Amino acid sequence: MEEKKEKIKDHREKDIEEDHKRFFPEKKENDADSEIIGVILLELGKAYLAIIRGTRIGETFDVKGYIMRKHRKGGQSARRFERIREEQKSKFFKKVIRQINESFLPLNGDLKRIYFGGNVLTTKDFLRKYKEDIDYRLRDKISDDILTADLMDEHGVRTLLKQIADLETETKLGIEKKEWDTFLEQLMKDGNVVYGENEVLAALKNGQVEKVLIQSGIVSREILDLVKETNIETVEFSDDTESGIQLAHFGGIVGFLRWK
Repeated sequence: MEEKKEKIKDHREKDIEEDHKRFFPEKKENDADSEIIGVILLELGKAYLAIIRGTRIGETFDVKGYIMRKHRKGGQSARRFERIREEQKSKFFKKVIRQINESFLPLNGDLKRIYFGGNVLTTKDFLRKYKEDIDYRLRDKISDDILTADLMDEHGVRTLLKQIADLETETKLGIEKKEWDTFLEQLMKDGNVVYGENEVLAALKNGQVEKVLIQSGIVSREILDLVKETNIETVEFSDDTESGIQLAHFGGIVGFLRWK
């Protein structure tokens, strides 16, 4: 049964990839590599690194280490305990540095920026004590903005992507979020927008649509072909971003209209 599910999944992913290539033939496979961002989520004892290619989450890396909780008692034993704890922190942070260098150095020429997020106090402590130990070719790309996320996993990365989009306004991430915010504003005031396959399809056939926001892996081939034939301005959304996830709930496609 599991093998059958995997085969179905593989066929579906292949169909989506073929639709994407057919719908966006002008896009080269390495287009996203021109906008690579490194993300590092950090808390005591755990780090999660991710490579963001365009608007998609690429490779991810986990780093773990054991650090004892703070000692509440005073005296000599407390000082000894704190010394051991600092050694554990140092060992963990150095492990994080090795992973940063190994993960991001091969991308150095294409890497645009590195963002830290997670526990703000831990991140500030790490950068204050260990930033100089990060390879100099990466050090200058570290943003001064420390972002916030509660989870040290892919969900936490998605939380950071929304914040990064507000900072990197000229990147694919920033453009995608700006387009989505514009759609929501128009929707709230009953502006010239429609969403969902049936509504957008009807507007396309009527020549009303000026621009579409789309997830090519969700909508039907009929609507993909019609959008392509009419040569309408198209913004493709990722399924890794908050905006892309929200777009999926609107049927995977919305249209901006010339008139309504």
